[in-house]
Amino acid sequence: MNQPPDTVSPPPIPPQAPDAWPTWEQGFRADHAPCGVCAPSPWVHGAQPPPRLTAASQPVWPALEDDLGQLPRTVAPDRLLAQLATRVALGRAKYGVELHTHDGRDPWLDANEEILDLLQYLARLALAGHLPPDTYRYLLTLTTTLWAGLDHAQRREPIPAPDAAEGLW
Repeated sequence: MNQPPDTVSPPPIPPQAPDAWPTWEQGFRADHAPCGVCAPSPWVHGAQPPPRLTAASQPVWPALEDDLGQLPRTVAPDRLLAQLATRVALGRAKYGVELHTHDGRDPWLDANEEILDLLQYLARLALAGHLPPDTYRYLLTLTTTLWAGLDHAQRREPIPAPDAAEGLW
């Protein structure tokens, strides 16, 4: 297992890594429209390179903190902001750098994988008896709606209107 770097710079990408990634024909997502700075998305989980900052890179946390600070406290309470600040600090300690834009990784793939992980964590909570069935269904609906919105945005498609009879989608 790799140890976190001792410096603030993220670890360099091994020279052989890009050649080891799958080609478009072997599994790259054909529907991804790269921005020119981000790496294309491999379907394979974990196949992305470690972050590598560039002149175009910007830290995510200051902008997110500002965006969340403009929301009503009922939507983004101080407790949420404090937990996010702690996660940023943990990430900085573990990886030597906080999350940045244009870091050589595909943000669409990262976001998608986190939503997929969240679905599994919710199922684990429900199966262990920590979530009542109605709460579990509500959280599944919210999370799958989030996934669908991200999926439509990534493909640059309009987000369809919710279907009241079927829930949010």
